[in-house]
Amino acid sequence: MVDMYRTLDSIPVLAKAGGILVMTDEIRGTEAEKNPESLKIKVFPGADGNFRLYEDDNETCAYENGACVFTEMDYKEKDQAVFTIHPAQGKTELIPAKRAYTVEFCNFAKTGTDTVKVLVNGAETEAAVKYEEELQKICVEVEADTAAEVQIILAGEVADNQTKERVFDFLNQAEIGFVLKDRLYQLITAGKKLPVLLSELQSMELDKDLYGALMEILTA
Repeated sequence: MVDMYRTLDSIPVLAKAGGILVMTDEIRGTEAEKNPESLKIKVFPGADGNFRLYEDDNETCAYENGACVFTEMDYKEKDQAVFTIHPAQGKTELIPAKRAYTVEFCNFAKTGTDTVKVLVNGAETEAAVKYEEELQKICVEVEADTAAEVQIILAGEVADNQTKERVFDFLNQAEIGFVLKDRLYQLITAGKKLPVLLSELQSMELDKDLYGALMEILTA
């Protein structure tokens, strides 16, 4: 069990480093009978990752005899971040010949929008790129054949978690004494390495929930 500390107007969502989450907005009853023409893909940095998208006819048991489609996706980090949608494999007539992809690179710095390159079958292509400041994510929109390989390359850095701002906002509304608030803020913003900081916080014998909330912010 993991304790999460949030206000009543928010819901915590956890994603592992390198995670790839594939969704679609085509969820109405009539749309659910076919495979979507658009996909929204969330990519979470911090490690390499992969995902296999499975699709069938949504109606029969033909999948038991291999009537399905697989689309492999992977994300790799080294000198730069590279997300690849590989050509669909299998009974490809079950899916649209062309798809609109919206790929969201979560927790990336805005500077990454200047370095985005999109390749379809190795050839650079036009794509819409925007940055959502509040959510710290780079959004790339591109349309391509499902039989094509799509690569999105960016050299942007992972965004800062805004730890100081989040700690300040949390302590500002915390129901604890001002002296303790100030002491905690000065300690957390002193630039100490995380293991040292966590050790010092633990030695203060703080209230369990106060310590847990600070731990969550610092280790996010």
